[in-house]
Amino acid sequence: MLFFSDGHAIEEAKITDRGLLVLSKLHLPELHLLDLGYCQTITDRGLIHVSRMKTVKRLSLRASQGISDSGIHHLRKMTGLRQLDLRGCGGISNKCLADLRTMKNLQEIQLGGCENITMAAVRELQAQMPGTKVEKDETEWSYHLPQDSEP
Repeated sequence: MLFFSDGHAIEEAKITDRGLLVLSKLHLPELHLLDLGYCQTITDRGLIHVSRMKTVKRLSLRASQGISDSGIHHLRKMTGLRQLDLRGCGGISNKCLADLRTMKNLQEIQLGGCENITMAAVRELQAQMPGTKVEKDETEWSYHLPQDSEP
């Protein structure tokens, strides 16, 4: 397991696309979980390197704003991937769901907080991937501040 999200947006994660290149070249046969949540310095280019990590079964890109539909396209090569956390990735849209649909081994996809992915597209993906748990839970991404009762 490698966690680069330990700061949870409190402090910037210290991994970049170049760091992902180096990581992808290491012999890590037991690497099953890669958490890149809140990594603001990784982009679609970094996902090219991540896609070479064939042992990864669980990948989190939670709230990584440099990721777009183009980056998700690279992940199709990860045939061993079982869980994909894309919550809060504002740069992805309904377009990336076509790539996710081709990833037949995925067992779980999380899409909460992805404002450019519609619930209609999520329902369609759920119908097309009945063996995959596809979620778009917006509760953790919608903040309701108490309204001031004074005029």
